[in-house]
Amino acid sequence: MDTQYYVEQGIKSSISDRIALLRTEVLKMNQKDFAELVGLSQSTLSQYEGGKMLPSIMTALTIAMKCNVSLDWLCGRDEIHLSNLANVMACFFELYEIEQFKIETEIHNKVDMEDNNETDEEKRNWVAFKVFYNDFWHDKKYKYSVDICNIIEKAYSLTQDWKSFRLSQDRYDQEKMKWIESYKNSLITKDDDHSSLSEDEQNRRRIEIMRAELEAMEKKNKK
Repeated sequence: MDTQYYVEQGIKSSISDRIALLRTEVLKMNQKDFAELVGLSQSTLSQYEGGKMLPSIMTALTIAMKCNVSLDWLCGRDEIHLSNLANVMACFFELYEIEQFKIETEIHNKVDMEDNNETDEEKRNWVAFKVFYNDFWHDKKYKYSVDICNIIEKAYSLTQDWKSFRLSQDRYDQEKMKWIESYKNSLITKDDDHSSLSEDEQNRRRIEIMRAELEAMEKKNKK
């Protein structure tokens, strides 16, 4: 058997596992309903999940779009490589679009001319991020709030141990991949596509958000 055979088998295995995961764990649908959702026959879906047949590019795209996952994830190619600032910016857009946790962001850029030797935060420009462990208690849609806090804590502690030479390169790589793998089946979804909402619905949501922001500001000012 040539190399191409093993490549194809690996792709089939990845896609079949991911399709089955989407259907059973994320959407919690039976084969009949999931097949209808993505425009397939149940027998074809069964062959995809069993690794007996590979979906076409168009079919894979349809499944990814209907289930709100990336094509890379569906094909088992979900490694993140931040090779330039464009990748970093894209990563932040993705993070802010996720609906299962909230990143509170404070931007302090009121200083026109910052002294290079200044240490007082009020006289410097900065950006700060906060994620609260208990956001889920206040809004059930933030079900990953604890997880994202644990992820940040673990990533920070491991990289600090590596940078300070408390962890060898091999041990760091092993621990890093172990923790990344442990979260691979925790799928995320994004906020609604605004273009699919009517103008009235967009206005209603805008007013709700503005009212909530004003109430939060009033509470903060009273303290």
